[in-house]
Amino acid sequence: MNIFKKIGLIILIIFLFITLSFAISTLIYQKLVNEESIIADKQCMKVNPLIIERKNSYIRAMKILLDKGNEEDYMSELNKYMDISNKYIKEQTKWLEEQKIYMNKWSFKFFLPGEVKMATQLQYTSREADTTSTKAIVDIYNTTDPIRQKEYVKIVINQTKIANEADKKSDLLWNTKPKFDLRVRFVKVPPTKCPKENFNIPDVVDFFSPSKQINFGPIT
Repeated sequence: MNIFKKIGLIILIIFLFITLSFAISTLIYQKLVNEESIIADKQCMKVNPLIIERKNSYIRAMKILLDKGNEEDYMSELNKYMDISNKYIKEQTKWLEEQKIYMNKWSFKFFLPGEVKMATQLQYTSREADTTSTKAIVDIYNTTDPIRQKEYVKIVINQTKIANEADKKSDLLWNTKPKFDLRVRFVKVPPTKCPKENFNIPDVVDFFSPSKQINFGPIT
């Protein structure tokens, strides 16, 4: 075998190796996208309805206060809010545990683009902080000790800050042009099974920064 045939064979082997590596990497990437889509749908179908219900309950409670409604109506709505919050904590915690397992996979760490891994981590951080914050709100409601209430309030404020910062970083990340990755051309995101209404999460005023003074309730 002359030198040219040897060089040609080496080039062919390198080409086949690169092609095979690219194919395997793309297949693993697609598998991860499929897994993430399933987890995302669980969040949307199981947790989002509770987030929507909880925020709507909060809005109703605030409306009672701002309309100077009676305390009985306010406390009744607040009890509903706390009940929904406990359900939300349970479901969101289950989702966080599943998401954590997914993020700890070797394939996640080695085969996903850096931007995708960062976006996933930021989303996890935001939802984890919101869950911790909600737990603290429930704890505030369940204790009459003013010292412990203040400690829980600090937790809520700190965790809300963490969630907001993660959300801002996530928005900035998605508005930044991603690095070129040829695999993206061959990877498809499965269509969501979640109904559109589960994405309609209402905006609410910060729990500890209401637009008007609250004159009664477990926080004041």
